[in-house]
Amino acid sequence: GNAADTIHFSAADTTIGSLRLHFESTPISNDTSKIFYCKLQYAKTTNGGGAIYILGFSKVVISNNRISNCRTDAYPGGGGILCSGSSPVITHNTISHNMTSFGGGGICCENSSPAITHNIISNNSAYNGGGGIECFGIYNASNATITGNIVSYNTASYGGGISSSNNSPKILNNFISNNTASDGGGIYCANDGTPAIINNAISNNSATDGGGGICCDYTYGNPSFANNTFSNNSAAKGGGLFCSLYSNMTLQ
Repeated sequence: GNAADTIHFSAADTTIGSLRLHFESTPISNDTSKIFYCKLQYAKTTNGGGAIYILGFSKVVISNNRISNCRTDAYPGGGGILCSGSSPVITHNTISHNMTSFGGGGICCENSSPAITHNIISNNSAYNGGGGIECFGIYNASNATITGNIVSYNTASYGGGISSSNNSPKILNNFISNNTASDGGGIYCANDGTPAIINNAISNNSATDGGGGICCDYTYGNPSFANNTFSNNSAAKGGGLFCSLYSNMTLQ
């Protein structure tokens, strides 16, 4: 599509939902697939990836789309987008009002290293981790770059805005605000990995337990935090930041 002529993918019956765009067993020799200026709404799936599912293929660019009101009730999640063993470019999209019964209400990254840049990711929900974005997998197999995004008004059990487990994403220059979770209202870091969280504005997030802004829980890796601004976050423990057990972090 283009700015003046958007392609619409939707459902004839929104209670039943539509199918998704699905990349699987795509030859790596294929040309790059480009999803530009599309509106993807009301997709529902029972096997992961509400609107877009990318498995084992990285030559995909998702740009200037609106992805909303999509849902998946299957592991690993990804109410809007699921990347599994793939590293697409996801840029300048609005990803909102999507949900999953597992992780990554907006975007789920499983053993993947996508570039997630300059998106608005808002009002998504996940039953487990990462209301906005979840990154997880085998130790250091998921190393996403998450930069220049607005991540707001998302909800999850842990990591209302962003959840990172067993991987080392770079989370740079984002506005992370008004997200809610039990642990890690803004960001949740767990288990191994060395996430770098730099130059973010982390504000007005809340957690019912630990870490209104950020929660580092059972982190055997070495997360680093530099030049972030924490403001007006709230939690039962650690309004701005909460660390437990083996969290070996650096604050600068």
